[in-house]
Amino acid sequence: MSSAPQTSLATVVERLAEVVGNDHVITDETHRKLLSTDLSYIPGEIAEIVVEPDNADELGACVAIAYDAGMPVVPRGGGMSYTKGYQPSQPNSMLVDMRRMNKILEINTTDMYVTVQTGCTWKELYEALLDKGVRTPYFGPLSGMYATIGGAI
Repeated sequence: MSSAPQTSLATVVERLAEVVGNDHVITDETHRKLLSTDLSYIPGEIAEIVVEPDNADELGACVAIAYDAGMPVVPRGGGMSYTKGYQPSQPNSMLVDMRRMNKILEINTTDMYVTVQTGCTWKELYEALLDKGVRTPYFGPLSGMYATIGGAI
């Protein structure tokens, strides 16, 4: 019986740092615990690594690295959940903190749509739309305007 070769944690961390930079690969236990726990405070697994991509290319590269290492991937929005939606359910998981992907890419008032990165908050979008005289029909989830759009969707 053959199995896929295991990639060491140090190698995964090194490869992730090449993609997002050392400051955006989190391995210290205190920070991992904080980001792996939601507002329900129900204990669960703690992510082995937290990574903070800035754009879709970095996100894709990080997910590919986790896939190659056999690591489950858990996306995290603004951290306002109370439903265990971003708490890892398996050991050795990589949590992807989406808050750096917070840019508004396009506001199209003619066709009435916006394009945002998943880490953009409802508050940021609301404020950007004020100047245009438009708004979304939805102001975000019950967790508030500081919740991310990707996390709410």
